[in-house]
Amino acid sequence: MTSSKSSSRDYLHDPNISLGEKLRRRYKEKSSRMGPNTDPVSLNRWGPWVLLFLLCGAGGWGTVVAMPVLYAGGWEGWLGVGRVWVGVMVVEAALNWCLCRWVSSGYRPHVHGARPAHFHQPGNEASDSSDLAHAGRGTEDSQSLSCPEKRGPENSGVCDNSNSGTHTSSRKEGGVGDGGVPSRSPAKARAHDGYSYTMWVAVALPTANGHVERRPFSYWSWVKCLMCHRERPPRCHHCTLCGVCVLKRDHHCYLTGACVGVNNHRFFLVFLFWGVLLTAFGTAHMLPYTFLHVVPHYNVSVLDFIPPVALLRGLLGYVHLVIPVLSLLFWLLLFFLVFASGMLVHFAFQLGTGRTSFERDHGIKVTDTRPLSGKLRSVFGDHWWLNFVLPTYPWFKPEEDAVLWPDIKPC
Repeated sequence: MTSSKSSSRDYLHDPNISLGEKLRRRYKEKSSRMGPNTDPVSLNRWGPWVLLFLLCGAGGWGTVVAMPVLYAGGWEGWLGVGRVWVGVMVVEAALNWCLCRWVSSGYRPHVHGARPAHFHQPGNEASDSSDLAHAGRGTEDSQSLSCPEKRGPENSGVCDNSNSGTHTSSRKEGGVGDGGVPSRSPAKARAHDGYSYTMWVAVALPTANGHVERRPFSYWSWVKCLMCHRERPPRCHHCTLCGVCVLKRDHHCYLTGACVGVNNHRFFLVFLFWGVLLTAFGTAHMLPYTFLHVVPHYNVSVLDFIPPVALLRGLLGYVHLVIPVLSLLFWLLLFFLVFASGMLVHFAFQLGTGRTSFERDHGIKVTDTRPLSGKLRSVFGDHWWLNFVLPTYPWFKPEEDAVLWPDIKPC
C-alpha cells in the first residue's frame, strides 16, 4: 500500500513537470506545515495588500475625517498644510515601493558577465573532497533546500532571508559548522581570507524520503544554481519566491513581494524612510482622535481595541462596525512605526559596514575597503541625498561591481 506521504510527492518523478515547479511545490509543501501565518508564499501574497490597506485606510481616514476634527478651532490654517504633507509622504512611499518591487536585481550573464577565466575559484578543492561531499548527503531536511537555519530579526513576518538555497557554516576553520555539518579541515582552510566559510549547496532534487544531496563550496566562489542551471557570482543567491538569482541579495521583503538586491536596495531604504515619517505622522494624529473623539462618541470599551473582539462585537451589534476597522488600523500603524523604525536604523548601520543580511545572519565577515562616501554611492549612486526627493536611478546608477567585487575583501 502506498503511503499518503509518498503519494503526495509523486510530482517529483513526473517528467512533465519542470524542475523549477517541482522545487516550488516541495518548498511550499514543507513551508505550509509551519502554519498559515509563516507560509512564505502566503506572506508574499498578502503582505503588499496589508500595506495597501494601511496606507489607504490610515491616510484616507486621517485626511478626510480625523484631521478636520483635530484642526478645528484655531488650527484651520494648518489643515491644508497637513494634507499636502500627507500627500507628499504617500506619493514618495508608494513610488519607492513600486520601484523596489519592479526594479530587478536578477543576475543576467549576458549583461553582468560570466565568471572570468582569471577568477580564483577557492571552492574547487572543497567540493572535490569526498569526505565532505559524503557528509553533505542526506543530513538536512528537504526544507533546507530553500531555508538557511539562521534567521535575522527581519524575518518576523515581514522580510525574509531564507530563500537562497544554501546553508553556510560560520566557522572559519576546521570543526563542525551549523547543524552538525563539518566545515573545512584545518589543512584546507585559509586563515583570514574568508575562503574557509563553507556553504552547503543543494545539487539534486529532494528524494522521496525528503533527503537533499549537498556539496560544500567556499562562500566566495561561483556556484552553479540548481534551478537556473548556470553559475552565479559570489554574494548572489537564488530566491524561490522570485524565481531568479539575485545579485547582492540582502533579503526577501514580504511587504514589497520582491528581493532586495543591488539595484533596488536604494528604493527599499527610501521606502522605509518615508514609511516611518508617514506612520509617525498618522500615529500622532490617530491617538488623540481615538481617545478624544472615537471613544466618547461610540462608547468604546478596552476590549474593543482588540481587533478580533471588536469585529465580533460589531457583528453582534454591540458597537458600530467602524470600530473594528479603526482598531485594526490603530495596531497596524503602531506595529509598522516600531518595526520600520528599527529596520531603518538597522539597515542604515549595515550600509556603513558593507555586509548583507545573509552574511550577518551566518557570521560571514567581509570588509568594504571604500570610505563611507563610496559605500553610499554603491547603493544610491552620485548625490545620494537626491534619492529621498525623487528617484535618480535612471541617471545615477549604483557604483557597485556585483560580479567581481574589487572593493570587498573577505576577512
